Amino acid sequence: MNNAEKLLNKKKVYKTEMDKVLPKDQSERIWKQSAVRLESILEKYEPVADGMRMHTDKIFTSAAVYLSLKDEIDPDIAYSIMEKSVYESCASAAAKLAAIMKIPGMKSLFIRIWDPLTKKMFGPGNGFKNIFYENKKGENIEWMLFPARITVTLLSWAVRN
Repeated sequence: MNNAEKLLNKKKVYKTEMDKVLPKDQSERIWKQSAVRLESILEKYEPVADGMRMHTDKIFTSAAVYLSLKDEIDPDIAYSIMEKSVYESCASAAAKLAAIMKIPGMKSLFIRIWDPLTKKMFGPGNGFKNIFYENKKGENIEWMLFPARITVTLLSWAVRN
């Protein structure tokens, strides 16, 4: 199993939604095409720093699935499949987080680790440039710049599609 297939297997929510909407053989064909497309995207942007990889793996996987869907079916249906998949994924994560927050002390721990965690996940070590703006309460992050070559590619992909 190559890297693209491993990444796709982490996003089975896309495949589940595809199976609900599309005939099984078409769903399988698109899923395999998504793996081929994802492998191509991953090769194009190698090497990606480990800190950036957690972001790009999710972005590239979603892009590969959507573009593969759009090649075979109506773009509105492709978008609907992606929208429902992302909603399901977020709802599942929210339910897990809500369950964890019921553990005594977890709410305060979560609040304490949120700021340093997000600064690390979206900091220079992960390919982002933080821009800080002063306000009355102190310094707040308001914008993050992702590496230009990936940002330009993603923006051109969004405009094209």
